[in-house]
Amino acid sequence: MPGAKLSATARERTTLSALVVSLADALDSAEEIDLDGVEVLTGLLAAYVALLNVQRDRKASA
Repeated sequence: MPGAKLSATARERTTLSALVVSLADALDSAEEIDLDGVEVLTGLLAAYVALLNVQRDRKASA
């Protein structure tokens, strides 16, 4: 959900940061861009955020 706040632990924030930095690095070198790699990183980031949302929802309903 765009704009939704996501509460994350330090470890989760570190993982998200690493994925975002990797994606930014891949996009920064546009002349050598590997679109497959960008697609994989984007997918990993989306999957990780979805997992965190599920964990948050489970904690909220517990």
